[in-house]
Amino acid sequence: MPPIQCRLKSLNIPIDRLKKRVLLALHDSDKINEARYKNKSLDKEIISTDFYSLKKEFQNRFDHFHSKTYLEIACGTGDFICTMAEKNPDINFIGVDYALPVIERAVVKAEQAQLRNLLFYLGRVEDFLKYDIKDETFDLVMINFPDPWPKKRHYKRRIVQHPLIENIAQGLTDKGTLITATDINDLHLWNLEIISSNKIFKDIQKNSLTPPIEAYHTASIYELKGREFNRQIYYTCHLKSPSL
Repeated sequence: MPPIQCRLKSLNIPIDRLKKRVLLALHDSDKINEARYKNKSLDKEIISTDFYSLKKEFQNRFDHFHSKTYLEIACGTGDFICTMAEKNPDINFIGVDYALPVIERAVVKAEQAQLRNLLFYLGRVEDFLKYDIKDETFDLVMINFPDPWPKKRHYKRRIVQHPLIENIAQGLTDKGTLITATDINDLHLWNLEIISSNKIFKDIQKNSLTPPIEAYHTASIYELKGREFNRQIYYTCHLKSPSL
């Protein structure tokens, strides 16, 4: 695997600070632990379990576990999810990203805000949903402003693909919700097609130009940038059907 590409440099946060917030990939299909942005001190951590119990992880770190859990895929440096967690202290939040430099910056923001309901997972979301959690379910999964990969030959690099949607369906509760947001119409249509092709999902978004839930008025940094250039924001919102 080529090194993880990231324009940011590692902050070299001490291991003790990272341990409070970060879950490492147990199933490392892309060998992220060997990538150049991986902090080698993290490799020395010995994990004795085969999968994570999110309930146990939150209780061990923060002495509580709320009834609802929200997941943001490709959370980046944490602007969106930290704001969401701060405004919703009675909900558990998990942010997933595979590049250590961005996770480090997200950890710093979570600590500065003294958030007690937010953890991060360092690794591929496919590994997280398919292998590294068991009997854990999410009430809401969010994908915000991923790289659009506009060239047709690069479509396979887009984050929303059939296998990921199947993994998300497995991780959602019955009547759990999947939301995507982008300011690229072509990517919006792609997301809509891929998600809607999975029969377990029902499209419940009546107006793709309106945030599907009030929480999405908490704009991500990419949404704010898009609005600066008067770009239209597009949303999808799908409900997992309990009947299938």
